[in-house]
Amino acid sequence: TGEKPYKCKVPDCGAAFSDWTAMRDHKMVHDNDRPHACMVEGCEARYVKANDLKTRFERNHSEEAHQRRKKKEERLSKFLRSSGYAPDRETVVQFCGTGSKKLARLDFAIYKSDRVVVIECDEHGHAHEPVLCEVTRMLDVAAQHRMKSDLPLHFIRFNPDGYAVDGRRQKNQMAERHKELLLAIEEPVT
Repeated sequence: TGEKPYKCKVPDCGAAFSDWTAMRDHKMVHDNDRPHACMVEGCEARYVKANDLKTRFERNHSEEAHQRRKKKEERLSKFLRSSGYAPDRETVVQFCGTGSKKLARLDFAIYKSDRVVVIECDEHGHAHEPVLCEVTRMLDVAAQHRMKSDLPLHFIRFNPDGYAVDGRRQKNQMAERHKELLLAIEEPVT
């Protein structure tokens, strides 16, 4: 009939429902009661409805979501391989100590005779991570590396996306960026 007899009593809300369970779920939002928590380590998402949590998992934590985010990284991998490199992918670096992060996954690691080159593919400029967190992560990786090797560690952060300089959008000249990447890989670290 379209009737919605269950009305929210919170001032200025105005929500109304035809089903008492929908009203109960809505009230949980006002009470900040979110019983459905994501079980993925490091994710603090909580939801009123189990279905919302399931949707989040499928969009953010499933294998399909992981692959969707990694398309640009996969293109970079193909380029590196076509250029004669065989980088390790998703190299795991375990951190010691009691910090909040237990490990880092490096996008690419190239082991050369005089150094180790780590290439991070910064999809969307890693906009979801504060710069200080990225720097801290690199320092943690460098500290773990130094404990195991005397070889220099060379970080390269590669931006596969378009970007702007002084507010002007730059033309996406990926071939030029790839050429600069190869030069950076080969350039000795001093």
